Amino acid sequence: MTKDEIVKIIFVIRANYPEAYAKLSPNDLDLLTTSWAALLNDYTYEQVSVAVQNYLVNDIYGRAPKIGQIIDSLKKVETAKELNANEAWALVYKAIQNSNYHAEEEFNKLPPIVQKAVGNFNNLKDYAVMNIEDVQVTVKAHFKSIYETESKREKELSKLPQAIRDRIGVNEFLRLEENANVRTDT
Repeated sequence: MTKDEIVKIIFVIRANYPEAYAKLSPNDLDLLTTSWAALLNDYTYEQVSVAVQNYLVNDIYGRAPKIGQIIDSLKKVETAKELNANEAWALVYKAIQNSNYHAEEEFNKLPPIVQKAVGNFNNLKDYAVMNIEDVQVTVKAHFKSIYETESKREKELSKLPQAIRDRIGVNEFLRLEENANVRTDT
């Protein structure tokens, strides 16, 4: 996002919460704009605009949003499209049913976050030969727990701007983790 686009966003917020911005000096407004521009750099104007609209229509306290609340609103809009644990399990269960001989192909069809929760294609193969009750109770519960943890972790990491993720090595860590999973698959 450009600084001019951030100014537009702040003016929309300011129009809805005039008391929150009444005492801001031009210098304070410039600092606010600069910090928001740095933290929202990874998003488009359209994404942030939708997030602000989402915040405005759901605000029941009448308080101007902080940057973290805008990013949280942005993530809520994005994650509305994500699978919940039951939907993810349905994909895994379908993959298990064809994993006696095609575990690797079935694993590769799964979304990346579901793959993380499964671990590797050998697990699908193991689940395919298990008692169906054990799969539907034990494996399902274990999978859902891991999936929810991974999902929560990815949501939290995705809130960080790319520059910060790069600086703290999050992307490198995730890449190493993915490579470790690939090595265990072979």
